[in-house]
Amino acid sequence: MRRLAALAAGLCALCVGAGAPAQDLPPEWRMAEGRETLVRDGPRTPRVRIELGWGGELIAYRWNPIRVEITGGEAPVGGTVLIEHAGSGAGSVQVAAPYGVGPGSMTPVEVMIPMGVWIERLVVTVTDENGAALRRVAFADWREMSLTPPEVRLGVAAIGAVGAPALENAARALALEPLREEEDQNLLRDSFVVAARAPTALPIEAMGYDALDLLVVAGEALQAAPEASVEAARAWVERGGRLVIVPDSAGNAWRRWLPPGLVALGE
Repeated sequence: MRRLAALAAGLCALCVGAGAPAQDLPPEWRMAEGRETLVRDGPRTPRVRIELGWGGELIAYRWNPIRVEITGGEAPVGGTVLIEHAGSGAGSVQVAAPYGVGPGSMTPVEVMIPMGVWIERLVVTVTDENGAALRRVAFADWREMSLTPPEVRLGVAAIGAVGAPALENAARALALEPLREEEDQNLLRDSFVVAARAPTALPIEAMGYDALDLLVVAGEALQAAPEASVEAARAWVERGGRLVIVPDSAGNAWRRWLPPGLVALGE
């Protein structure tokens, strides 16, 4: 029970505003590693950063977001982000989204893919306006055995954490703490997962929250999140999503997260 107690302690610290800084770990501590398989050198070739799911966590039998951050090179470029995905329980799909980026600026592109129980192929390609590939990153490919596919979580409760370092720390403690022999390893290790995202990188479509069973938004993140992301979260709540708001001041920024017609307690 020590793992569950640690999670409860983290939640309590969060709710009373303890908000201790997150542990000194890189933000990609759970991120899957892709392999760049193609780079077309040139002044228009952008840089890319890819985030799978929520903080690298992919949830089975749910829609999962893939965020591709494209940073321009020496000259402006536009084209398409193409995601190829195949796996058990999800079939084979290709999703394309347009992008355009100026020199040195960053444009995020987010698409949703259905996730099965394991991944056979997951490849992200960034093309120019003529369809020529500029960069390609492979996370899984059945033809490339040296690639380890990203893990897909099955049968877990997924908690999205935004601006909630105490909750993130509790999850890390649970993941790193060794289990005692008498503990039920499957129950304690695999019953839930905490997936963090920066408030400025939240999905702008309600479907982007579909992988979550619970969304926790706390502190400064309540104000920092873009309005489009807040609107998407409200729509997700109206469709049955669960949202926990944890203000850290007397301000009213938290009110914009409430769906229309919902009245706060005490009012």
